[in-house]
Amino acid sequence: MRAWLGVLWLAACGGDRPTTAREFGRQVFHDSRLSDSGFNDLSCSTCHATSGDDWRLLPGHSMVDVVGRPSFWGGGALRLLDAVNYCYELFMRGVTPLTADDPKSKALYEYLASLSPRASAAALPVTVVEDVVDVARGSSSRGSQVYRRACESCHGRPLTGFGALSELAPALPTVTRTYAEDFPGVAPALVVVEKVRHGQFFGVGGVMPFFSREALDDRDLGDLLSFLGL
Repeated sequence: MRAWLGVLWLAACGGDRPTTAREFGRQVFHDSRLSDSGFNDLSCSTCHATSGDDWRLLPGHSMVDVVGRPSFWGGGALRLLDAVNYCYELFMRGVTPLTADDPKSKALYEYLASLSPRASAAALPVTVVEDVVDVARGSSSRGSQVYRRACESCHGRPLTGFGALSELAPALPTVTRTYAEDFPGVAPALVVVEKVRHGQFFGVGGVMPFFSREALDDRDLGDLLSFLGL
């Protein structure tokens, strides 16, 4: 697979400037145009860190040593390409799955391999919270940091949504003001918990990725709800 490393030509960068497969893969990782959908704003870097010192709380695991892992998605995928396509189709709205011989797939692999110095690494758990229940409220001040680390990169600044990744990511907690009407009989806080814990899987979160217990624990979630005034 290392034989994929070579010289590629990127028309998007001017047509005549060569770049290595690794550099091309880095660009692919950070570019929402990896998806063939015209309605996608997410890139791999939206949900995954590429170093051990990333300050964000992200829904996806770090890509450090990802190539050495024996399985992905909590054992739900045995091939890295299948794991990539899981994100690609569910969250990035990709229509045609990436194939092993796609130049973007090859380059993306080379970039991820460059982030994987260890030949083997342990598989990482992904614990989905199946039954949505309320959580104990905590510190609003700590919740403001949880918001900054976990929510702001997509939803923008609190209340205004300034700097949001997309117009599809509503401002928080502003959007919750209509939840009592939009979801009658359900506490607005539970709607937020549902979106955080299940993302788009239950049809209430658009293309939002979900936060597993490993990505965001109940204490973080309780602090976040306190900060949002829910």
